[in-house]
Amino acid sequence: MNRSRILLMFLVFVFSSLSFAQVVRRDQLRILIDPRISSSDSAFIYRYKIQNHLSSEQRLEALRIEVGDYYLENGGSIGNFFDPRDWYGWFSDVVSSPVDLSARGTVVWISEDSLSNVSGLMVPARSSLGPGDTVTLTFESNGLPSIKRFWASGWARPLLERQYDSLLALGFSANDIQRPWYEDAYKGLTISPQLPSAIFQPLNLLDTLLSYTRQSAQLGWLGRNRDDDCDDDERPDDGVVRNIENRLQKARRELVRGDSVKARRELEKLIRKVDRLQRRGERVMTSEAYALLKYNTEYLIERLPERRRR
Repeated sequence: MNRSRILLMFLVFVFSSLSFAQVVRRDQLRILIDPRISSSDSAFIYRYKIQNHLSSEQRLEALRIEVGDYYLENGGSIGNFFDPRDWYGWFSDVVSSPVDLSARGTVVWISEDSLSNVSGLMVPARSSLGPGDTVTLTFESNGLPSIKRFWASGWARPLLERQYDSLLALGFSANDIQRPWYEDAYKGLTISPQLPSAIFQPLNLLDTLLSYTRQSAQLGWLGRNRDDDCDDDERPDDGVVRNIENRLQKARRELVRGDSVKARRELEKLIRKVDRLQRRGERVMTSEAYALLKYNTEYLIERLPERRRR
């Protein structure tokens, strides 16, 4: 056998092995999350409508949503999971990876018949979510809505033992070949609980609301279009985002002056505006921006002094 033929066979072997390595990736899907947050007397209800987009090439097998750092250690609670048939959800406070130390706690849902071995089945689990399918996942928490990460894992055919050994022989590490499912998953941002500071700091929370406003605009959750639902001190041409920012800045100035009564009035105007914008539809304000602005502002209003500081 001549040398060029040997080289050709070796290259075919290498590239076929590399294709096996690519098979175990779990991000060949597009996941849409529509969070709907509501409040009860004692908690917030976090309800997520999950859709595996029609363009996806994989079935959705597991979903992981980050919550605030050190959640349980500081009095956070997550419970009352309402799981659809054949899906199972729980809260995990385990740090799963050295590259993911900031995620001290996550909510995890997984299709129940693949629970024992994520992506370890030779065929996708029956309860996994096919392209175009939807599922609604729910839990309760005392944490305020915040912007957090999510990971969605698609099903991928596992490597056969001989394929795995061949890649090891070529110098690939075990982590290169088949990394933990959340590292190769489809990633994005959504809304999940964050505990407020144990020490109430109204100016810090106002700054957080300003940050949420700007991030919502960047993420497409808050429209930058003309504001056709203005209060008397707002201008339509300034747009929705600028008018909300200006309202928060006015409340901040009143708090700096020590006038919590006027600050409360500004924030109550903001709540009414947010409710009006939400009724105008998702193009102006999505469910994400609505939850961030409404519930964090209400939390702030409830804790402001009722009289002006002297």
